Amino acid sequence: MVSLKVSNDNVKYNSDNTVLTSSYTYQNSIVSKQGETYTVKPFTKDYEFQVDLKVPKVGLLLVGLGGNNGTTFVSAVESNKQKIVFNTKDGEIKSNYFGSVTQASTVKIGIDESGKDVYVPFNSILPLVDPNDLIVSGWDINGENLQNAAKRAKVLSYDLQSQLGSIE
Repeated sequence: MVSLKVSNDNVKYNSDNTVLTSSYTYQNSIVSKQGETYTVKPFTKDYEFQVDLKVPKVGLLLVGLGGNNGTTFVSAVESNKQKIVFNTKDGEIKSNYFGSVTQASTVKIGIDESGKDVYVPFNSILPLVDPNDLIVSGWDINGENLQNAAKRAKVLSYDLQSQLGSIE
């Protein structure tokens, strides 16, 4: 897991590195027009942001858990937790979070000493919950267990469904 720490006079960390405090000055201009003359009056507004760097437990209560979206979501999280490798008509797939902006993308944070761009995973910029740590619960009007609901939804490959088995 990549770790990112900002070194700047406007950024401070508390003694145990669990809280980040950042000062930011927003700059803009108010523009008024009188006839053909524009008058630009710059202004600034100071902000202070505080971020708790410890990620708490996060729960997701999903109404419609037994539908296509609910079963696909829970199956994606469970298959990633279990590091399942499954077969599809296109070949073998290792469970992943491709398609997730926070889990599968990178962000440019600057350049190194030689002028090359430096990228870090999006989820290393600020503390975000790891999807594998989500506590998922919910309900659905149909009352099916998730295994039968996923089978009925016909979204997941047969191999993935059989490897997931019964999801409680």
